Amino acid sequence: MSIDTDLLNALELNKGFPPLSDAEFNNRVMSVHRLRWPKAMRDVMPLDPDMQLAYQAWLQEIGPTLRAARAYRPFNDDLDAYRAATARLARVRLSTGREAIYEDQPTGELDEQGQPITESVLVSPAVEPLPAQIEVETRDVDTGEITGVEMVDNPAITQDEAERDQAQAVIDGTPQEVKDHDAE
Repeated sequence: MSIDTDLLNALELNKGFPPLSDAEFNNRVMSVHRLRWPKAMRDVMPLDPDMQLAYQAWLQEIGPTLRAARAYRPFNDDLDAYRAATARLARVRLSTGREAIYEDQPTGELDEQGQPITESVLVSPAVEPLPAQIEVETRDVDTGEITGVEMVDNPAITQDEAERDQAQAVIDGTPQEVKDHDAE
């Protein structure tokens, strides 16, 4: 028996589709069951031996496809996590910022040799780095009165670095097969 990739794609159960909860997965599988074996047919099945045999044959035929769909679920979970992690790492690092990004784009005009004329266009503005430390007010524990100011590590940078570390850990732990699929 072979795997019905058309069915897997139609139900979005093949490799590369968004991950599904158990309930979503079961609903999609049951939709195939209800479509192929509507309630009216299931109601008469106990009375019709030929229909019982046809149903058993169908279960055997669809079995490899459903097993493949179940096997793809962890792959799709990993792929979704990998894509989220790579997107997180692509964001600007708050501690270093980013220079402005320019791109040469055609103006629609041609020079004397017939070559397109381009101009440098700002596609993403510069992002200034955040300060490594910030001032916070210190307060008297009993009165709540401001007693001074102290320098602390910038919590936005601390959170940014922690999220980057988590994203990198996801990427490092992602199976190569998933990384290869995402690169296709």
